[in-house]
Amino acid sequence: MRDLAVVGAGPAGLMLAAEAAARGISVVVVDPAPEHRWPNNYGVWVDALAALGLEACLAARWPTARVHLGDDRSHAIPRAYGRVDNDALKQAILRRAGPALERVPGRVVGVTHGADHSTLALASGGAVEARVVVDATGPASALLEPTSGVVPAAQVAFGQVLRVDRLPIPQHELLLMDYRPLPRHVAAGADEPASFLYAMPLGPDLVFVEETVLVSRPPLSLPILQDRLQRRLSSLGLLRYDVEAEERCYIPMGAPPPRGPQRVVPFGAAAGMVHPATGYQLDRALALAPALAEVLVAGLEAGASPGAVAATGWEVVWPRARRRLWAVYGFGMEVLLDLDGAGLRAFFHTFFSLEAEVWGRYLGGTATGAQVAAAMLKVFAAAPGPIRRRLLAHGLGPGGWSLLRGLGD
Repeated sequence: MRDLAVVGAGPAGLMLAAEAAARGISVVVVDPAPEHRWPNNYGVWVDALAALGLEACLAARWPTARVHLGDDRSHAIPRAYGRVDNDALKQAILRRAGPALERVPGRVVGVTHGADHSTLALASGGAVEARVVVDATGPASALLEPTSGVVPAAQVAFGQVLRVDRLPIPQHELLLMDYRPLPRHVAAGADEPASFLYAMPLGPDLVFVEETVLVSRPPLSLPILQDRLQRRLSSLGLLRYDVEAEERCYIPMGAPPPRGPQRVVPFGAAAGMVHPATGYQLDRALALAPALAEVLVAGLEAGASPGAVAATGWEVVWPRARRRLWAVYGFGMEVLLDLDGAGLRAFFHTFFSLEAEVWGRYLGGTATGAQVAAAMLKVFAAAPGPIRRRLLAHGLGPGGWSLLRGLGD
């Protein structure tokens, strides 16, 4: 029997397992394909990865990023951005673990808990036993008690890696958001959410492009996004290209953290750690893994009961102040859901006109309650009248005032 079982071999789960194994306990990672490459394109702010000692795990980097909002409204963001080299990151994480980390192929279909350990049931009929279990399988967790009555929103994106005869954007700059309006299309309904282009120039003739709906409820369909991407590329004058790879992305957003503590400790997207206003969670999961590993290992080595160890893990992932702050971020997401394309462009023009430190903390999910309150007040003060009215309507709506009032607690 192992001390710790981590279900899920994505970046969050593997990082946690490696940190725990490096501290000397027996750790097993269970995943249907633990050796497979991670397929997603991960973008991060370089300073966030550098703080973890993982800056070398970047395949590309850009010294600045750009936001286009139409009507000559464009913001240069003086903060370096990078594309993760997934293979390099995986190997760096495994080096932290050392040779003791065990990886078992298998699909976990259930869990049962005894007094001193838990048993994971595998689809193959086998089982894995461990004193404590962490679920890092992603948003569709089968091991945690569900949160009922919640209709999450989603970030949806359709992306392609293109070989081109000319780049549609400057090679030295990451295109974080191009919200400039697309020409109208007969298949697009007036009530469909606005989307933006996200683009990474990967070389003189290679670019990753992705048409993204920041957040919508219900999710916009991928065929509509694919059509928008083609029209977006045409509007940039890019008519000839070869598609080398495609990516389809669906990220549930805005669901509250799972109820806890439970015997299974959630981590990463399974814990609802996806930022409700951006869809990011990689850098936060990587940063939080050492702290979570530390308390789990300390509890196991002290001989605490599995339930008590799990409870300390829940407190690291979702302390009370963090839950309250995440509810406020969810409030911000609801505001974005209520804005049309023109409203989103006006909102982000105001947002990115703030000091870089202010919006940087908000987007990174590292702000304190007081800092979030200050940022929201600054946006409200600088926003045009229609956006102010929307913000005020949400702030005075059900739960809005109590959330904002509790930020400084």
